[in-house]
Amino acid sequence: GSAGCMHQVNRGALPALGTGGSCARDRSGDELREHRVALGRIGDALVRRGRTEFSGYIAALLATLALLAPLALGFTAGAVVLWPLFIFCGMGASLAFALANRRFPPEYAGRVNTVLNFFALIAMFAGQWGIGVLLGLFPPTPTGYDPRGYTLAMGMQWMILAIATAWLWRGRHLF
Repeated sequence: GSAGCMHQVNRGALPALGTGGSCARDRSGDELREHRVALGRIGDALVRRGRTEFSGYIAALLATLALLAPLALGFTAGAVVLWPLFIFCGMGASLAFALANRRFPPEYAGRVNTVLNFFALIAMFAGQWGIGVLLGLFPPTPTGYDPRGYTLAMGMQWMILAIATAWLWRGRHLF
């Protein structure tokens, strides 16, 4: 089932997709699960090559920043490719759970994940609210929100992510 698949992803024992492993059998169109499997495989490959999952996490954050920049600047050419890549790289944030769980005894995994989920939800709700405030600073157009509001909102997201990534990089010795 799905819980078994996610347990395997969290523990790094990933069955190959399409080989009859539990993740392949439980394909219900849940792309989120497939992204996590792919990210888990990337993380496992990094570890096998002597890297840490932290380097994968930072790489995902940097890729997210690189993909968000043209979107924030209002480029529309190639947006059909940029958005899916941005979303995929943004899923790299789920590596934070693996990193955090390695810093605590296994019996605290539930508590660690709960705290991460709690703060992630607060950040997401605050971010959505902030985007709405920024979009509301400009008068609506006949087709919807003013594009300047999107540029401002995504630019602010880019700045916050860049600051957070730089702060995290400064503490890399902890991982």
